[in-house]
Amino acid sequence: MNFARSHSSLHFPGADSNFNASFPTDVHEALESLPWRGQFWIPSFQSRAKSFWLLGAQGWDTALCHGGMVWNPRLEPYKNAITNELYVSASISMYQYLNNGTAVDKDPLHLQAAIEGYKWLMGSNMTNNEGLFVDGFHIDRQKPGNVECDVRDEMVYTYNQGVLLTGQRGLWDVTGSPSYLADGHNLIQAVIKATGWSLKTNQPVDLIEMSSKLPKWRGLGRGGILEEQCDASGTCSQDSQTFKGIYFHHLNAFCRPLQWDDINDRNTLNMDSFSHVKAAHRSACGAYLGWIKHNALAALRTRDSRGRFGMWWGSGIFGNITVSPEADGINHQAVNSTDYRNHGTPKDEVWGRSARWLPGEKQAPFTSNLKLDLKNMEVAEPAEIPLMEKPRDGDPNDRGRGRTVETQVGGVALLRAYWDISQSQSS
Repeated sequence: MNFARSHSSLHFPGADSNFNASFPTDVHEALESLPWRGQFWIPSFQSRAKSFWLLGAQGWDTALCHGGMVWNPRLEPYKNAITNELYVSASISMYQYLNNGTAVDKDPLHLQAAIEGYKWLMGSNMTNNEGLFVDGFHIDRQKPGNVECDVRDEMVYTYNQGVLLTGQRGLWDVTGSPSYLADGHNLIQAVIKATGWSLKTNQPVDLIEMSSKLPKWRGLGRGGILEEQCDASGTCSQDSQTFKGIYFHHLNAFCRPLQWDDINDRNTLNMDSFSHVKAAHRSACGAYLGWIKHNALAALRTRDSRGRFGMWWGSGIFGNITVSPEADGINHQAVNSTDYRNHGTPKDEVWGRSARWLPGEKQAPFTSNLKLDLKNMEVAEPAEIPLMEKPRDGDPNDRGRGRTVETQVGGVALLRAYWDISQSQSS
């Protein structure tokens, strides 16, 4: 819906969005007045969005853990970060963007769901000592009558740190409460620190050497590079190959410049207060650019001769060494840490004995016959961005699923975040 509206405003600025309006008899004038055909799909998109939201909202449950969305009804009850983050972000987006984004006919149920879901999530003790969201909670069934979320799974994934950022930004836009932005920036800064990057010095905290030894694992990366626990060993599933791209997509959405016109409830703050929050938000997002650029340059070094991004962005700057899960510096046997996004759920008392959840099937790397005439395209490439490297023997990113559509989307999402945020800082 947002794409249709944006495309129409950019390329059909003089068009009448009223589909029932009368148009000039002159064919040229009429064509200039006609709305873009994509606009005709908006009512259908809205109807489908409402249907899916109502289906998804049935997962909200107060019988266990005093609230929260249940992840998978076929397994033992599990209330995890991603399901609840998606619920918050989807709910506030429904409130913001349905019905042309006007105040008319906004459904307060969507706003209520977003606020209630956010309050539950932030009060659920689902973050670890580093301020990162762990994966979720089970209920200890060995305690008779227990309804509390008291068995926490400590697994950390990058996308669990990103999806909520869209919800936090949306809640700010609707309510004007700065606490949502503050929570978002705290989460972003926790992620950056967990990659081994110092915002104070604007560089990695560990020395990066082109040797056979990897920098120390810092919780969500090393050497300042965002990393999944499966990256270095080349053992990522199709699901996990999407995660870093998801993170940067939502980081980009969160760091959009604040606009007074976006605030739905302007009774919560005055223009002076807004200007202060806007400046602080812009400054904080600008401080992340050094880290984002560091990741972008590293990711660009993983491209092969066909321009395809690798999954492990740090491979090039870490010397293209190949390591196994036993030698990647990560404790993959940590207590209460189930990497089910890569290996599936176990059949046990905690997750359930009657069924398993398995990640996307291993598929062959993507291939394409599309050829672009890059030589004749008018593009400007910053001097500091490395060109595509020649094919290498023993490329760590050739292991496992290799270079795929998912790894390409991740690289593009990272580059887009760097471009958009850097442009917003220069304007």
